[in-house]
Amino acid sequence: MSVVSLKFIVFFLGVFIFYYLMPQKAKPYWLLVMSYGFYSLFGIKNLLILLATTIVVYIGACFIEKYQGNKKKKNIILILELIFSIGLLVVFKYSNFIIENVNTIAEKLHMSYQFNEVSLILPAGISFYVFSVISYTIDVYRGTYAAEKNFFKFALYISYFPKVTSGPIERFGDFKEQLERKITFDYENVKDGFLLAALGFAQKLIVADRLGVMVSTVFGNYNQYSGFTVFLASIMYTLQIYWDFTGYTNIALGASQMLGIKMKDNFRQPYLAVTIRDFWKRWHISLTSWFGSYLYIPLGGNRKGKLRKYINIMIVFGVSGLWHGASWNFIIWGLLHGVYQVMEDVIAPAINGINKKLSVRTDTFSYRFGQRTVTFLLVNFAWIFFGANGTRNALGIIKQMFAEFNPWIFFDGSLYKLGISQKQFSLTLFVIGILIFIDICREKISMRDWIRKQNLWFRWLLYLMLLFGVIIFGYYNNGYDASSFIYNNF
Repeated sequence: MSVVSLKFIVFFLGVFIFYYLMPQKAKPYWLLVMSYGFYSLFGIKNLLILLATTIVVYIGACFIEKYQGNKKKKNIILILELIFSIGLLVVFKYSNFIIENVNTIAEKLHMSYQFNEVSLILPAGISFYVFSVISYTIDVYRGTYAAEKNFFKFALYISYFPKVTSGPIERFGDFKEQLERKITFDYENVKDGFLLAALGFAQKLIVADRLGVMVSTVFGNYNQYSGFTVFLASIMYTLQIYWDFTGYTNIALGASQMLGIKMKDNFRQPYLAVTIRDFWKRWHISLTSWFGSYLYIPLGGNRKGKLRKYINIMIVFGVSGLWHGASWNFIIWGLLHGVYQVMEDVIAPAINGINKKLSVRTDTFSYRFGQRTVTFLLVNFAWIFFGANGTRNALGIIKQMFAEFNPWIFFDGSLYKLGISQKQFSLTLFVIGILIFIDICREKISMRDWIRKQNLWFRWLLYLMLLFGVIIFGYYNNGYDASSFIYNNF
C-alpha cells in the first residue's frame, strides 16, 4: 500500500480514530496490530520474515543482557546476532549480486562452471529494519539501555508502520521514550502533524513525480538526448530524489506526530550545504548517524591518524553505497562521496592559506554561494550513478552530457517534449521555487513557529492553499499514477 494513496488515507484515519478512543495501555498494542496489518499488504512472506527477525533479535538481546558479566558468552551471542541480521541482507538483497560477480570472475579465469541466480523476494524495508535491529543489539551489548522485556513493544519498534518501509532509522531508546509517555489528543500536535504530512504529499505528488517523468524520459533513452538536456535531467533527478525522500519522511513524521509519537527529522536543507561533509550532516541524518555510531567509530574513526581516517571514510561510504543497492553503480556513488570528503580534508589547509593570503572574506554571501554551488554540482554528479540503470548507463549519460552544446533547448520548446506539458512544467518550476524559498527560510527561522505567530485568517489561508494544492495539482491533475517512493527499493 502506497502512503500516497486513498487506501492509506482511509487506513490511517481508522488507526487514528480508534487510537484516541482506547485507553493508554492499549494504544501500543493497537499500533502493533495495525502495523502488522499494513506490512502484510506487501505479502505474507514479507511479514513472516519480519516476525522471525523480531523474535530472533528479541531473544538474542535478552541473552546478551543475561550474560553481561560473562564477556565470552556475551560476545558469542553478539556475533551470532550480527551474523543473522547481516545474513538476512546478504541472502535476500545481495545473493544475485554476489553470484553475478563470482560468475564474471570465473568467466575471466576461463572457468566453465557458472552459478545460477536464485529467485528470492526482497522484503519491503529490509535495509531499514535490519539496521534498526543491529543498532538495538549493539546498544544492549554496550549497556546503553536494558533489553526490552515486553516483546510487543519491541515488535512495534521494528514494525511501526510510518517508518518500516523507508525509515527514518530510529534508535530504540528514543522510540521507547516516546511510546511510554502518556498520549492524549492534542489539537495543535495533530494539526502540525497533518500539515507536515500534507507538505510531504505536495513534495511527492506535485514535484517529485512530475520530475520523475522527465528524468525517466531522458535517462531511459539517453542516447537520444545530449548536452544541456541531459544535464538538466541530472539536475531534475537531484531534486526529484530529495523531494521524493523528504516527502515520504514528512508524511511518516507527520502521521506519527498525529499519533503523539515524534520521530527525528531526517533532512535539514541538504542542498544548502557548503561542503560534502556538511551535506551528510543534513541528508538522511538517521543513516549518517547510524554509520557514525556503528561502523566509523568502531573502525577507529579519526583517532588513529590521517591515513586510517581516510580509509575508514572510504569503507563507510563504500558500505553506504552497497546498502542502497546491490549494484556497482551504487558502490561507485558511495565511494565518490568518500573521495569528496577525503579531498576536502586534504585541500582544506591550502584553501585556507589562499583565502588568508588574498584576504578573502569567507563570511560573505558570495563566498557561501560559491561553496554551495560547488557542493551541489559534486552531489549532482554523484547522483547520476545512483539514478542510472547500472554503471554503463551512468557513464553513457555523462558522455552524452558533454556531447553537444545546445543552450537553445531552453527557448525552443524542447523541454515540453520530455513527458509533461508546458503547463505542468511551469507549475513544477513554480512549486520548486516555493520549496527552495522555504528551505532558505528554514536555515534562519522555524517556519512552524513563524506561521503560528500570524493572524488566524492568514494561517488558515496557507493551510487551505496547501490542502487544495495537493488535491487539485497532486491527485487530480497529474495525468499519470503516483509512482512508488525511490527509497522503498532499499
